[in-house]
Amino acid sequence: MPTISIPFGTTPDGKDVRLFVLSNRNGMCMAVSDLGACITRLIVPDAHGNFRDVVLGLDGPESYSDNPADLGATVGRNANRIGQARFMLDGTEYRLEANDRTANLHAGGDYWFQRLWEAEVDEAGGAVTFHLDSPDGDQGFPGAVSVDVTFTLTEDNAVIVDYDAYPSARTVINMTQHSYFNLNGHASGTILDHTLQIDADCFTEVDSELIPTGRILPVDGTMLDFRTPQRIGNGLGSPDGRIGEFGGYDHNFCLSAKAGAVRHAATLEADRSGVVLEVLTDLPGIQIYTANALDEARGKDGKAYSAHEGICLETQFYPDAINKPGWSQPVFSPENPYRSRTIFRFTTR
Repeated sequence: MPTISIPFGTTPDGKDVRLFVLSNRNGMCMAVSDLGACITRLIVPDAHGNFRDVVLGLDGPESYSDNPADLGATVGRNANRIGQARFMLDGTEYRLEANDRTANLHAGGDYWFQRLWEAEVDEAGGAVTFHLDSPDGDQGFPGAVSVDVTFTLTEDNAVIVDYDAYPSARTVINMTQHSYFNLNGHASGTILDHTLQIDADCFTEVDSELIPTGRILPVDGTMLDFRTPQRIGNGLGSPDGRIGEFGGYDHNFCLSAKAGAVRHAATLEADRSGVVLEVLTDLPGIQIYTANALDEARGKDGKAYSAHEGICLETQFYPDAINKPGWSQPVFSPENPYRSRTIFRFTTR
């Protein structure tokens, strides 16, 4: 079906912002803003004949220009944390903004999700591509990068996110989608009664600042074992993997199937609406974040959001991989550009 472009308002510095609304024949629709290539609404059918907006969001560009919780954001150049806010690449040390204690989180500086992207609508309908040019040295990273992110809404109720990034030199690229999902609806309380299943036998151990120690540990016998579906709230206070210390889950799971081909990563299921979300990706890891620090008084539709009212399922290279030579490296070059696909598929049960 045709993609509709509508005004969304203006940024604090007076720039016009637009929403691009995609829909299908099942009544599902999503809205994505050219400010940050952010998903602002995602309305899906539930098991009871109703429609629910299953992502947390903000009301307009003034809020999205700040967006401290990264609601719905396209994150780059590097998603997640880089320890000590620095890394070595080809014999040169690069220093980044330490914006999360001593670490760098989501690249820092002038966040990509706070910038206006150029939008191009697929005339055949069902897709919109957002383009951003990131200059050499942007956020402290080497090389310029030309970035395209394409959102496609299919007739079988799947959102496909395709990332294509073309660097001018060897550099770190590790992008993700940072939507907070609540499959009962964005204003319906916590996700603690949702069930979660993850195709992961291991997770990356972290220190008190959420930086990987370099050890990859089995999930066996811990509250990080989601190989079979588990209620999310069951493990919230557990000492396993420092879950209780962090106030919930904020962990990278090492997907069991080999990266490179799109395969199943996780399944999230609501306790009341009957909505089921399946996540597929070609990346090696998925960060599960249960909105432990969420405190947003300016949510959309007059809603204020609190801790655990959403869950992020962030497909990614492992956090701090650039400082862990034995791990799959998020390093790309003109000869080897970054390409990745993540799929969010919705059904009911």
